[in-house]
Amino acid sequence: MNKVHLLIASIFTFSSVLSFASNTQTTKPSYLFTQSAKQASIKPCADKKTCDYQLVLKNVNPKTTYFSDRPSRLSGFTTTLEFTQNWAKGKNSFKEVNPNASLVYFDHDKITQAIVELSKPKYDAKNNSLLYNIKYLDQGKVTPGSYHHAVVFIDNIQFCWLKC
Repeated sequence: MNKVHLLIASIFTFSSVLSFASNTQTTKPSYLFTQSAKQASIKPCADKKTCDYQLVLKNVNPKTTYFSDRPSRLSGFTTTLEFTQNWAKGKNSFKEVNPNASLVYFDHDKITQAIVELSKPKYDAKNNSLLYNIKYLDQGKVTPGSYHHAVVFIDNIQFCWLKC
């Protein structure tokens, strides 16, 4: 009887190891994104059904940086144009499920941070600006106005259109 139990335990252990190894190999890293700009403006959205505010990042960095969750710890950058062009691509895309973001902007010596939902990005390479519709999500406060140095930390996505 002990040999049967040992055989069953060995088979169970081996199948668990195989299952873990296959899940580890097929799980794609999750990527978070950061965008920065020298200036930002926030104004109330004209259509309150679609957004609370519009955020315009001016003199936006043409590169959007990304990094993955641990244990992969992958990092790099893509162009901001490519980031916005791929907004709607893949399963569970940002268009399908709008990402959360931490919006940080500076007004002289005051730093303001708010948690928002981003949607409908529009990148204008000629004018070096990026527009988002945003919804306020209870953390922090969004105040309409013009600001210096804004940074947007964007929620993760598992689909990666990059060469990740």
